[in-house]
Amino acid sequence: MWNVTLRLNNAFAHIAARPVGSLDSESKELFETWFLPKKPLLSYLKTFLETHNIDSIHKFVINTRIGESLLEKGLMNPCAFLTTAGFENWPLMNLPVQSRFFTLYPKRTSSPINQELIFGLDEATDVNGNITENISEQSIETLVAKLKLNNVEDVAIGFIHSNRNKDNEFNCGKLLQEKGFNIFLSYHADMIDSVNYSELSRWWSAIVNASLHSPVFEYLENIQTALAKNLKGDILQIQNSRLENQSYDSKNYLNTCLAHHALLSKQLRKLDLLNDQSVVVHFGIEEFVAYQDNKSPRWLTNLGAILYPHDETQLLKIQPTQVIEKNIWGSAGFKFISRASYSETFAKQIGFDPGPICLGRGMKPTFLDLLFLKNKLESVSKISDHLVPQRKRIVLENLLSASKDAQKTESFSDQQITDWLMEQAVHQIYLDLVKLSEYGKKKLILTGPLASALTPDLKKYIAFETYDLSSKSTCRYFQELIAEH
Repeated sequence: MWNVTLRLNNAFAHIAARPVGSLDSESKELFETWFLPKKPLLSYLKTFLETHNIDSIHKFVINTRIGESLLEKGLMNPCAFLTTAGFENWPLMNLPVQSRFFTLYPKRTSSPINQELIFGLDEATDVNGNITENISEQSIETLVAKLKLNNVEDVAIGFIHSNRNKDNEFNCGKLLQEKGFNIFLSYHADMIDSVNYSELSRWWSAIVNASLHSPVFEYLENIQTALAKNLKGDILQIQNSRLENQSYDSKNYLNTCLAHHALLSKQLRKLDLLNDQSVVVHFGIEEFVAYQDNKSPRWLTNLGAILYPHDETQLLKIQPTQVIEKNIWGSAGFKFISRASYSETFAKQIGFDPGPICLGRGMKPTFLDLLFLKNKLESVSKISDHLVPQRKRIVLENLLSASKDAQKTESFSDQQITDWLMEQAVHQIYLDLVKLSEYGKKKLILTGPLASALTPDLKKYIAFETYDLSSKSTCRYFQELIAEH
C-alpha cells in the first residue's frame, strides 16, 4: 500500500509516493517533476503508477490551484444567482472598471454570471437582523420552473443582511436543495465572522463557489477515474491549511484557488521561518510571492474583493513570465498593467501556454528568458531540463527589436541591453523587498528554485537570509500531513 501526493501548479506538477508506514525512510520515497504542457496530467499519472508498480494506493493527496486558473481565464460554469428583489443589478454594476483613467466608454470586468440568470425574490431582513418578510413556497415554485427552463444546476444565494440573520437564506437554500439543485450560500458561519464584511464580497464568494463547482468537480472526477484501479482509500485535498476528505458534496470550491499558498504557509510556519517578525519571499518558477504571518479576510480578484479568509500573500511587481516589450521610451522594458479597483500596477504575464521562448513554444520574451540569456537557469534543476539552448538567439532578437527606436539616438550593445533590463528587474525586486521587510524591521528570508539566480545581484543592496526549500521537501511535508490525518 502506498501514499501518493500530487502537487499541481499551472505549468509544473510534482508527484511523490511512499509505502505506508515508511515516513522515516527517504530511500523508499519516489519523486518526479514534469512540465504539464508537454506531458498531460492523466497520461503521466498512469505512467508513473505503472512504472513504479504502485498498484494499491491507501491515500491520494492533491494540492491544486485549478480554481484560480479557471477564474483568471473566465472558464467557470455559469450559475444562477438569487438575491433580494430590487438588488438584481447590484453585483454587475459594481464590477471593477478595467481602466484607471477617465473614459466615456468604460469597460468592466467580464462577469461569470449572465444577467438573465439573476433572480430577485421577495424577502426582507432589516439591518438589525429582524426578518420582516419570509420566503414563500409559491415564489420558490415559480423560481424552480425558471431554473429548470434554463437548465441550471448550480445556484448561489445572497440576500441583503443575511449576515445579520441567515434564516431566509438558509430556508431558501433548503427548499431548492430538496428540488435537486446544488446550493451555495453567501453566509458561512464556520468560515467567517461575516457580520463585519460587505454584501458584495459575500455574494461574490457564493457566486464564484457555485461557478467553480462543475468544472472542478469534473477535473477531480477525471483524476479519480484515472486512479480507479489503484485507489483503495481516500482522496484528500489541502483545504485552507487543513487536510480534508475530498467529497464531491463539499461546498467550498474556493479552496482549489489558494490551497497551494495554504500548504506552503503551513510548511514555512512549521520550519519556524514564518512568524510575526519575518517575511518569506518564494521565488518560484511560476510566480514570485511574499508570505506574511497574517490572515486576510478577503481575496482581491479581477471581480473585486471576494470574502475568503486566507494566509496573506503578495505578488512581487516582477514575475517569471512577465512580458518584455517596447515601452513609451522606445526601448525594451517590463510590461505592467493597471486596474481601476487597485492603487497599484501588476505584472503583465503570459503564463506557460505557450510560455517563455526558452521553453521552446513561446515567441514573446519574458523575465525567464532574460535569466536564460544571462545563463542563470542552467543550475535550476526544476527547469534546466526543459530549456532549448538554440532559442537564445530568438530571445535576443526580440529584445533588440523592442529597443530599435532607442538605438536611433544612441547605439547599445547586446550586453548593455540585457544588463540594463536585469538591473531594472533587480532594482524593482529590491524596492519590493524593502517595503515587505518594513524597511528592515522584519527579517527577510528568500527561498524557492529561482532564489539562487537572483540572490547574487540582490545581496549588493539588501541583507537577507536564504533557505533551500525544494518541491521534494514540500511533497515530503505532504506525507507528514497524511501520517497526522
